[in-house]
Amino acid sequence: MLQRFFIFFLMLLVNNFSLAQITVNNITNDTKNIEDLSMMAFSGKNNLEILATKRGISKHDNKFLIKEDRAESEYSKDSMGVAFNHTNKSYVLLTGEISFKIKPGYSINSIKNMPAKNIIQFKSQDFFILKTFTPKELINSFHILNSESSVYDVEIYTFYRSIE
Repeated sequence: MLQRFFIFFLMLLVNNFSLAQITVNNITNDTKNIEDLSMMAFSGKNNLEILATKRGISKHDNKFLIKEDRAESEYSKDSMGVAFNHTNKSYVLLTGEISFKIKPGYSINSIKNMPAKNIIQFKSQDFFILKTFTPKELINSFHILNSESSVYDVEIYTFYRSIE
C-alpha cells in the first residue's frame, strides 16, 4: 500500500512541474506565407524570412515599431532589421551580424567573395562575426558562408523585443 502511495505521489509531482509554459512576445496565431523565397535563411533551428523593406524603429521604452523603409537603407542601432521566424511564428529583430566558425586547418582567407573588412575575430581562433549593413548583404553573405566547406555553425544574430 505504501508503495502505491509513493508512486502516486511521484506521478503527481511530475505532472505539476510539467505545466510550465514559456511565452515569447510577438507570436502571431495566423500563418504568414513566405513573401520572397530568395530572402529565406535557415539559421540554426529557425526558418527566417528577412523582410528587406521593414525596419524595427527603436522607441524610448525599449519597444520597437515596425515601419516600412527602403530595402537599401542600412541597419543601425535605432533602425534594426526585421525578420519573420516561420518556425515559431514571431517577428525578430536583426543587427546584421552573422556568427560562424572555421574548421581546423582553414583560415579566413579561404572564404571567397567575403568582405573581410567587416569581420571580427575573437580570441578563439575559429570564431568570427561578420557585420553586414543591408538586408541583401546579410542574406548574400549568409548563403556564401553556408556554401563554404571550411565554415560551420553559421547563424544570423536575432533577438526578441516587444514589437508594436
